[in-house]
Amino acid sequence: MSASISNFVTPPLPATREAMEAQRVVIKKPSLLDEVDRIHGMLWDDQTDEFANYRDHFFAILPGDSVTGSVKFDQFVAAQMIIAKADALKIHIVTDRKPYDVHKALSWVKRRLNLSAAQRKAQYLGRSSVDETEEMEGGE
Repeated sequence: MSASISNFVTPPLPATREAMEAQRVVIKKPSLLDEVDRIHGMLWDDQTDEFANYRDHFFAILPGDSVTGSVKFDQFVAAQMIIAKADALKIHIVTDRKPYDVHKALSWVKRRLNLSAAQRKAQYLGRSSVDETEEMEGGE
């Protein structure tokens, strides 16, 4: 017995973005990099007391401009904030990893977003891009 096409009712579209996201089909589990990227985005806009200075840890291109006195340590502090947010959100792929792993993932996120110290320094110096060897040698 086949259904008549005249009896078919088209399902409604989701009314909100949240409703649309709730029905998303995930084919693979998010990676550490995916989750660090997502949490970084959340913290970028988060102005609560605990995370109010998150952005400050990305400003420096020289040690004298850094919050902690070291550009690399600023990134480590930002990674610790990501771990704290992941803990609050129960994102175990982040909280179960070592802080160094989250720190390295944040380095990749920063490069994707053109926020690494080397990339920002190149912008400051008027260069359009960073030499890959300089980026890798400079570390993050």
